[in-house]
Amino acid sequence: MNTHDKLELLNKWSAVINESDRLMEAAHKHLGLDYEGKLLSNIDILKDEYTKTVMKLIDDQDDLLYFYWLDCEMGKTPQKVYLHDEIIVCESLDSVLKLLSCLEFMELKRSV
Repeated sequence: MNTHDKLELLNKWSAVINESDRLMEAAHKHLGLDYEGKLLSNIDILKDEYTKTVMKLIDDQDDLLYFYWLDCEMGKTPQKVYLHDEIIVCESLDSVLKLLSCLEFMELKRSV
């Protein structure tokens, strides 16, 4: 899968996760559904499985997508990542792809 295809997939993933979160919050607020209840917890499970599938498709072996989603709050709370002598700020899906390519390159160097 090339970089353009990965970015397209990540944009779709991000939109689905964000929309799911918005709908879950509305169901909690307006319908009184508990986040730990059957419906909303199953939606969380589906989001998690979808994320794992996308990670496999983009060859994310380092949980960067989870890092972007949970730690960086989908870019709302950028985090610095230190890769040897380079600092990459994880603040967007483009930065996730940059980190992925750096890690892939480092893995290639280790295997040679």
